[in-house]
Amino acid sequence: PDGAQAVASLDGEAPIVVDLGRRAILGRLPGARGAEGARVAYDDDGRFTVAAAELTRWDFRALLPRQLSFPTGITDLAVSRDGRRLAVAWNDTVQVLDPVGRTVSATHRLDERRLASDRAPFVKAIALAPDGDMLVASTLSDAALARFDPFTPLPPLSGGDAGSSHRRLGVLPDGSVLGADYDRSVRRLTPEGPTRIGAATTAERAPEAFAAVDLAVSPSGEWAVAVTLDGGLYRAHGVESGGLFEPLARAPRAVAVAIEDDGAAWSASSDGVRGWTAASVERTPLSAAAGNLVAVAAAGGLVAAGAKDGAIYVWKQGEPSPWAVVRDHRKRVDTLVIEPRGRFIAAGSWDGRLSFLRWPDEPVGEGVAEAERRWGIGLDELGDAPP
Repeated sequence: PDGAQAVASLDGEAPIVVDLGRRAILGRLPGARGAEGARVAYDDDGRFTVAAAELTRWDFRALLPRQLSFPTGITDLAVSRDGRRLAVAWNDTVQVLDPVGRTVSATHRLDERRLASDRAPFVKAIALAPDGDMLVASTLSDAALARFDPFTPLPPLSGGDAGSSHRRLGVLPDGSVLGADYDRSVRRLTPEGPTRIGAATTAERAPEAFAAVDLAVSPSGEWAVAVTLDGGLYRAHGVESGGLFEPLARAPRAVAVAIEDDGAAWSASSDGVRGWTAASVERTPLSAAAGNLVAVAAAGGLVAAGAKDGAIYVWKQGEPSPWAVVRDHRKRVDTLVIEPRGRFIAAGSWDGRLSFLRWPDEPVGEGVAEAERRWGIGLDELGDAPP
C-alpha cells in the first residue's frame, strides 16, 4: 500500500519480494518453491499473504535486502578481518558497505587524473588490510594501486615501474601489498617500489620465477597461496619478511585458490574443490554437480565456490557433498568472500548482483525483525535444494 515493496509471482518459481526504493531483490518466499499459480495479497498494515498449497502470512517491514544491484558486473569483493566492512568493485568504482545493515558507507570513483593514466580505469582487483583501515584497488589500465583509508583517498602505491596491472591483491601485516599481475608474476608492492616474489627451490632456496594463475592472501595477511600455469600449488608464510612460496601440492586445471588464517589452502577447478590442512595433509575432495567453478573462498568451517552458470556451492568442512546449492544469479559468480568467522557469505556476479547468504545462528542487527529468520533464507533451509 505504501509503494515501498512489490511481490512478483511466476509459475513454477517461488515469489520474490522487491524493495522498490533500493531496486533490490529482498529474496524469495519459502514454502512456495515450485508452486504454480501462487498468488500474493497485501494487507493494509503492510503484511501480505501467500496463497499456494496453503495460506501463509509474512511480515517483511524490517527485513534487510538479501541482494543489492549494481549497474555493471561485480569484478571483486573484499571483507575485513572483523567482518564489519565489505568492499565491492564494479566498473570504475569501489564501494565500502556495512554488511550487517547492507548500506553503503563510502564510494570511491577512480578516474584518469587520480591514476595519472590516459585511459579510463576499470577496477579489477581490491583488498582490505587485516585491520580494515586501508583499501587498495587496481585497474586494468594502469599498474598503480589506488589507496583509501578506506574513506579518504591516499597517494597511489607503486606506480610506473610496478609491472603490469594487477589481477589479484592482498594486504600484508606491514601494510605492503602482494599482487599477482597479468604477466603472471607475483610482486610485493611498497612505496619504495616493487619486488618480485618467487618460489623456493628445494636445494638452494633461491628465488625462482613462476607463472601464477591465481593468488590469495589470508585475512591476517600472514599466509599466501598461488597456483601456476603448470598446476603447481605453492604456499608462503611471512612474505613481508622475506618468505618465499614453497611447493605444496599438484592442482591440475585449478583456476582459483583460497587460504585461511591457519594456512589451510584450497583450490577450485572444473573437477570440484580440493583442500590441504595447515600441516599440508590433503582433505577429502569436495564435489560440485555442474563443475565449471571459477571462484573459491574458505573460512569459519565453510567452503564456498562460484560457478560459470551462476550457482554458488557451499560445503561444511569435512563433508564432501554440498550443504547448499544457491542459484540466485543468472551469470557467472566470479568472486565471493566468507566472513572470517563464517557468519555470512557475499557473492558477486557478472549480472551486477551482490547476494548475501546468512544463517539463523548469526546475531541479527538492531531493528531486524524475527521475520528474517522465518523467511527461510538461512543456508540450513537450502540444504535440501536440488542441484
